[in-house]
Amino acid sequence: MNTKQILLLSWYFFVFFHTITIVGCNNHTGQTDPSAIDKLPSEVSSAIDSLITNEMNENHIRGLSVAIANDGEAVFAKGYGIAKAGTPTSTPTLVFADTPFELGSVTKSFTTVGLLLILDNPSLNKSNLGPLNLDSPISQYLSTNPEFPLPQTWENITKR
Repeated sequence: MNTKQILLLSWYFFVFFHTITIVGCNNHTGQTDPSAIDKLPSEVSSAIDSLITNEMNENHIRGLSVAIANDGEAVFAKGYGIAKAGTPTSTPTLVFADTPFELGSVTKSFTTVGLLLILDNPSLNKSNLGPLNLDSPISQYLSTNPEFPLPQTWENITKR
């Protein structure tokens, strides 16, 4: 396995397990998901349901949504659990396949993997600012528009 494959695999596992824990709990409500897609054989769908439900219970995950695509087409999309707990006078908000989740700091992982992939591929590591370097100050790559000056405290920040 090369560096790129290892980074991508690590990224997929990180995003999967961190995204599903953004909203935590362990209840699967079983209500019909109007946005669900299931074009997989029933035994595969059942195995996915079982895997997800077990992970939710073992890791105290409140709710998550899963999507699987093949050749750019969604073949499975389903929500599990709850997105927001109910109050004594209201019912919980369920997770469906199209429920939006707040990503928060997960985007830092996307950015880091993107930067490392660029560094790993010399044909991508070209720009009018020179090749990407983890030890160069970020101010070298950010806008120097006088209307939006960078704070002086950013001058020595690097990507490393």
